[in-house]
This record gives sequence, C-alpha cells and structure tokens, in this order.
Amino acid sequence: MKRNAKLLLILLLAVLLALLIAPHIAAADLGDFGGGDFGGGSDDWIGFACTACVEIGVNEPRLIPFLILAFLIFLAVVGIRARIRKKKGLIDSYTRFSDVLTIEAYKEKDPNFSEEAVKTKLSNLYFKIVDCRMRRDAAPIRPYLCDELYERLQKEFDGHRAQGVTHCSERVAILDVALRGVARKDGAYKLIAVLETRQTEFTRADADGKILSGSDSTERFVTSEILLTRPIDAQTVTVDAKVQQWHCPNCGAPLSLNESAKCPYCDSVLDFDVSEWKIESIKTIRSIEQKT
Repeated sequence: MKRNAKLLLILLLAVLLALLIAPHIAAADLGDFGGGDFGGGSDDWIGFACTACVEIGVNEPRLIPFLILAFLIFLAVVGIRARIRKKKGLIDSYTRFSDVLTIEAYKEKDPNFSEEAVKTKLSNLYFKIVDCRMRRDAAPIRPYLCDELYERLQKEFDGHRAQGVTHCSERVAILDVALRGVARKDGAYKLIAVLETRQTEFTRADADGKILSGSDSTERFVTSEILLTRPIDAQTVTVDAKVQQWHCPNCGAPLSLNESAKCPYCDSVLDFDVSEWKIESIKTIRSIEQKT
C-alpha cells in the first residue's frame, strides 16, 4: 500500500513537471506581444495573459505530448527502481515503528531478558517452521505463533495438500540472527529480529516427485524480518522456570518446556505457553539466488 502511494506520488510529480514546462513551450507560439521588444501597452499584456491561460488549459491539445512525457518519465522511474530491487534481491522493506527501544534500554524494563537466549530460540524455531511446512502441519508450532499467523500458515499448508504439492527446504543454515530493538505498539511490545539464512527451496509434486518450481541445486540467501509480540506487563521468566518439568494433560508424561509443542508420547498438541514471545509475522526482505 505504501509502495503504491510512492509510485502515485512520482506520477503526480512528473505531471506537475510537465505542467510547469508547458507554459514556456506554449508561450513561444503566442505570436507578437506588441510594438516593442518586451511587448506593447497594458492592454496588450492583459490580452497575452488571457491568451496564455487558454493556451495552457487542460483541454489544450498541445499539452497532450507533455502528459505523455510525464507518463514515460513515471514508467522509466518505476522500471529503474524495479531493476535495482531485482538486482539486490529486494522483495519487501522493514517494518517502521515510531518508537523503538534499544535492546539495552529494554533490559532496564525486563532485567531477565536474554538476547542470546532469544537468538537461540529463534534459530531452533526456524528449523521447526521449515519442518512443519514440509509436513504441511502447523500444529507442532502452534504455541509459538499468534493466532492470525497460525491460521494463515495452516491455510497455506492445507492448500499445498489439496494441490498435491510439497514445499521443500533443504540444506538449511542459519547465518546470523540479530535483534534490532523493541517497539511499543497497540498495547504490546514488538521484538524486531532479523534472520539471515541459506537454503535450497523448491516445490515438488507428491504424485511423481517432479520439481515444479524452484531448484534443489540453487542456494537461496534470504533475509527475513521476524516480529515477536507479548503484553506490555509481561516479564521474562527465570532460567530455573524454563527448565522445570511439566506433564502432558492427555497422557501425563513428563515434558520439558524446551521440547516440541507436541507430546512425544501421544502426539497431543500442548496448550501451555512455551515462550513469552510469540511470532506475529515473518516477512522476506531480500532473497538472492546463487547456483552451487
């Protein structure tokens, strides 16, 4: 939406430029202004002004070439911008927030917050998301996701199953995880994380295993923005609380908060909150292919 607004603004500026140029071109065709080099008397100047207003009117046919020129300028700008984005592998832009705390400033509000622990959790969770996508089942990661993201992913997976295709990611490697800060919005904190990954991506037909799109030999370097959210008054639990034992509500088996969101004994989806932060959105910012 913001991108379309920018393109519209470029078009309007191009049209304005054409309108500013048009009077000078039109004035060259207005003929003699009067007796002297700079025009005649006051009556001649009034007549020139009225004529000029007519000459540069919107309905004037000679203005059409300048409007066409403005549109061509607009297309050129859009084309150049698209080529630059394609060369850089740019797909989207980072989410903008008006008020962002640094990680150090946020630690003053939440003393138990651990940057390294969050990075480790995100790295492990990314592998789980990749695995769930290949299995076409978002249930194992349900407690880690906000409701809207979970429903969107499950709808995507159901669509893959209905089409008889599987989206595969292989040779996945986490290159870097960075936390850019914590924003406050809509009564919640938003933890802004950036994930750098390398992997191969392709879509395979379930019937014959044929690759329909992508490549299993071309590595893709992806930069993703991950937004995590939690209530303003939430605090990071201590390390001791994270490793405490829980029991499956279905079969009673002992569980650890660090395990999968599915009971390894009876496959029940666990409904306790295994993380204070939940993923609100995952957005691809950059994606560059490199053949191996």
